[in-house]
Amino acid sequence: MPMRVLMISKACVVGAYQTKLERLARAGDIELLVVVPPAWREGQRTLALERAYTTGYRLEVEPIVFNGSFHFHFYPRLGRRMREFAPDIVHIDEEPYNWATAHALLLAKRYGAHALWFSWQNLYRRYPPPFWLIERYTLTHADYALVGSEGAAAVWRRIEAGEVDIPAGPWWLMRLADWLAQPRRALAVLAVLMLLGAGTGLVQGWMRSHEVARARYLAAVSPQEPGP
Repeated sequence: MPMRVLMISKACVVGAYQTKLERLARAGDIELLVVVPPAWREGQRTLALERAYTTGYRLEVEPIVFNGSFHFHFYPRLGRRMREFAPDIVHIDEEPYNWATAHALLLAKRYGAHALWFSWQNLYRRYPPPFWLIERYTLTHADYALVGSEGAAAVWRRIEAGEVDIPAGPWWLMRLADWLAQPRRALAVLAVLMLLGAGTGLVQGWMRSHEVARARYLAAVSPQEPGP
């Protein structure tokens, strides 16, 4: 039985980014489902979904809330999609301090899936709340992390080693995180935060039966050196 991988990625509305999805689908023993928004807003531009490279995997559209907000957007129906697909791995193509990452990670844990996130961040930044709370949660609860450069890897190694302090969350953080896993609650809280102006290794026990497929997936998804 193939390993089921659910990827969440707003970047993959762009056709050129979908080539990597076909490569992942060819990694072997993988059933890949990629969830994207119908479009993504970048300033005055709207990037509509392109279906350019779709061989070997499923590319599905999910409604998105707070489209255009890197920090606050999320997919309110993602829980239903996750329950139906029953993924073994949830690949969150988002920075660890974004709400979309925390929301998907919370749902992955609820439905018994392993989860990873992706980061390009190559400079350490101390974020205001609620972002440092989100960062703390995703850093300590993800099963794996992927980075796009050596600079990004160095940042997260320093944080993991305790060389750079991330403030410890208050005692109620985990209860709040579980409470916010309900989309309506999260939407209400995020709306209030936006109105108030509040927002402008890691490898653990993977399922033994999927060890070979996991290795192939991580090798395929890891950033590759450019060819000659």
